[in-house]
Amino acid sequence: MTRTREAYSQALPFVGFAISKNYSKLAVKRNHIKRQLREIYRHYRQPENKKTSLKNIGLLVIGVIPQGSSVPYASLKSELETLLDNGLQYYCDLYN
Repeated sequence: MTRTREAYSQALPFVGFAISKNYSKLAVKRNHIKRQLREIYRHYRQPENKKTSLKNIGLLVIGVIPQGSSVPYASLKSELETLLDNGLQYYCDLYN
């Protein structure tokens, strides 16, 4: 199904996660982190107040910096939510 530009403009922003091979040489580990991040983002964007703030942003690209072996899910969740909250606040201050 082909979607029009107008349909995409009504949706929440696209999000991409970039995880380099410096994090892990194994694609399995990098993909695991990407799946976790996507799930965290999916839950983050659910509340109604987030939808209105996120609607004006077209694309989010988030890079992951290697920090050793593996990061616990709770830690990953809190860091991503803090990053998104700070980014949204900055974006709203800048453009509103």
